[in-house]
Amino acid sequence: MDNLYFIEYEGFQYGDGATIMKEFCVLNLDTPQHPLYFNFIAPTPWENLSEEEQRGFKYQTSRLHHLQWYEGATRYCNNCTWYHLTHAFPNWAEGTFFVMDKTKGSKIKFLQDEFPQLNLIAYDAVAFRNLPLLAEYERCPYRDHGNHCAFRKCIQLHHHYSQN
Repeated sequence: MDNLYFIEYEGFQYGDGATIMKEFCVLNLDTPQHPLYFNFIAPTPWENLSEEEQRGFKYQTSRLHHLQWYEGATRYCNNCTWYHLTHAFPNWAEGTFFVMDKTKGSKIKFLQDEFPQLNLIAYDAVAFRNLPLLAEYERCPYRDHGNHCAFRKCIQLHHHYSQN
């Protein structure tokens, strides 16, 4: 089964639906101990955002992913992320990538726009209510920042898939 993957991201969303990717994770079913994980720096300084954007992004930070605008290790680059993904998972082309999409398809659409080469499938919506709790050692490699964490969701999807 080494062509089955779990892929997740967290980010900031503008009112028009545009997304800034903040956190990204891909996990292979057979090698969960080797995830591909990034926490991205925002593409523009906070001061350059409008008051409305700042208000919206503060809300998303406090209510959802708890990732600050300025936090991160590298800037998001589609080509760079694709390079790392294809090198971390050489069999990606034959793979299926499960996404936890509770957003009526907008998460899959964003990932398809970013990575059209991937075979993306929404993970069973019923599973959202039955995702397993994580062990203490199964925490985000960046920092523990709550349930809206790309790494955490990949691990939970992996556990749920493996148990069923």
